[in-house]
Amino acid sequence: MNITLDHVLPIEKARNIMLSAPSRAQLIQQEPKPDIRVQSYEENGICYTVRYWVPKFELAVACRDEAFSLIDGALRDAGSIAPYRRIQLVNAPLRTDSDQPD
Repeated sequence: MNITLDHVLPIEKARNIMLSAPSRAQLIQQEPKPDIRVQSYEENGICYTVRYWVPKFELAVACRDEAFSLIDGALRDAGSIAPYRRIQLVNAPLRTDSDQPD
């Protein structure tokens, strides 16, 4: 599963927060241990791949739901912010009606 987080959260801190969550899971296997990999560093944030193992194929959807719920809770408890679109204003001169062509 993939999760994109804001650039302001350092990668190592993001990993630690997200890895703390699956250890509380009831459905996700604990061996092999879940892990977090950086997938990409994009304009809108850093995309992570969360890897974990499920005990049975038919539990895959329930395990994904559990993983997202636990990771979301851990990120919120840590005060993490989700990525969002930003508009950066630069010191450009303001146009007035007199600047408009006739």
